[in-house]
Amino acid sequence: MRPYPLLLLALLACSDDEPATTAGSGGAGGDLICFADLDGDGYIAESCGGTDTCDDDERVHPEQEGYFETESACGGYDFNGDGFEEAQWTAAVECDSSPNGCETVVEGWSFPDIVPKCGTEHYWGCTTADNGTSCQGPISTTPKRVQRCR
Repeated sequence: MRPYPLLLLALLACSDDEPATTAGSGGAGGDLICFADLDGDGYIAESCGGTDTCDDDERVHPEQEGYFETESACGGYDFNGDGFEEAQWTAAVECDSSPNGCETVVEGWSFPDIVPKCGTEHYWGCTTADNGTSCQGPISTTPKRVQRCR
């Protein structure tokens, strides 16, 4: 008999902070003990037959749509468990010089060939040159932004 139906019944029978035990399914005759949802995000850990790839961090779950500046408790930036670290912003900035200074046409990173790695800070947007009417590359006053990922 396969242990999966027993595991499912055991998980359904316990509360989120109460262990579920399935006799004989832990290999070598041992018991498998699982907690239904350690981080309280509503998703059961993969190790217990669920879909939560990091049951130590409530931000990590299969339906995560948010982006984050810091790594998950399990390391990395794959917050939706799809196996990829998806950057929130990938576009390069497009600037336009005008009599009023440098205007942003498209928001983005200041260097067109650089998309920062997850969790790193980099220059973001346009910067008006000292003459007040044209654009220039990033300088110390150019704003920075941290790349968020999921």
